[in-house]
Amino acid sequence: MAEIAPKGPSDFDEVEGWVSMTFDDDEFDISYDLEGLPRSCKDDECYFAVKKGSCDNLKSGKYHKDDYEVWSKDDAGFTTSRGGQAAGSIYGLKSGYDYDKNKCRSFMVLGLVEGSKSSDDDKIRRLGCGPLVPKGKDEDFCSSSSSR
Repeated sequence: MAEIAPKGPSDFDEVEGWVSMTFDDDEFDISYDLEGLPRSCKDDECYFAVKKGSCDNLKSGKYHKDDYEVWSKDDAGFTTSRGGQAAGSIYGLKSGYDYDKNKCRSFMVLGLVEGSKSSDDDKIRRLGCGPLVPKGKDEDFCSSSSSR
């Protein structure tokens, strides 16, 4: 599970909530409950992604094998309410990596920043982020270099 904290434009400094990934071999489901996001964000404007590195020091590129482009608006998109809340689940996703390869990666919440006129990728901003902490562990578990 990842506890999501603000990691984007100052307009979204109240982003908070949680995201959980449940695995069955290399297929996974995402459950989430978030608030403080852009209002009325459509699923082609807000989406999730996993990246290597810590939330403060992300590596370039989304975390998936070449044959699996799961971290896109098409597969990992979600909608928000007029109040900027989002809760739900996304089922049957594959990134090419199993549970062990995803633990302690950074789970990103991305979205179209208000005032932007299109949902082109260059208008998408990081809104929140949190490490994917294994069940039964605390966030310090992911701070050790051997767990990344």
